Parts: sequence; structure tokens; C-alpha cells
Amino acid sequence: MRTTVDLPDATHRRVKLKAAERGLSMSAMVAELTAAGLDQLEPDPTPEVDEETGLHLLRIGRPITAEEITSFLEEDE
Repeated sequence: MRTTVDLPDATHRRVKLKAAERGLSMSAMVAELTAAGLDQLEPDPTPEVDEETGLHLLRIGRPITAEEITSFLEEDE
């Protein structure tokens, strides 16, 4: 659905930068950030149980990619 949102200049710059970093349009980035923010307003999730390991899982945030893990580990060295 199309809508108009007034963002403070600093917020607009941050969203635009994140969108460019992730190869997304501003619209897609705002939609993703809005959904993530709304998800955080929900009550604490009930842990799922992984079928393979039997360990409890909490699905919060977004999945972390192998590239992000590699980058983090390289920064730590």
C-alpha cells in the first residue's frame, strides 16, 4: 500500500544508507524496518524446539549470513 511518511533528515540519511548497503529500495528498507519494529512490540516469543537437535530456538531479529559471521570474525582478529 502506498503511503507518505515524513522522516527527520538524520533518520532519512540512515535509512538511505542502510538501503544502499543492502541493495534495497528506500521503500523496501522502510517496510523491513517497520515490520522489525512491530515484531519487537509483540510479547516475548515462545521458544520452538529444533527437530534435529531438540534445542530451544528463539526467532528474533533477522537471520545472520555466513558473510556477516566471517566479517565479524575477521574484525575480531
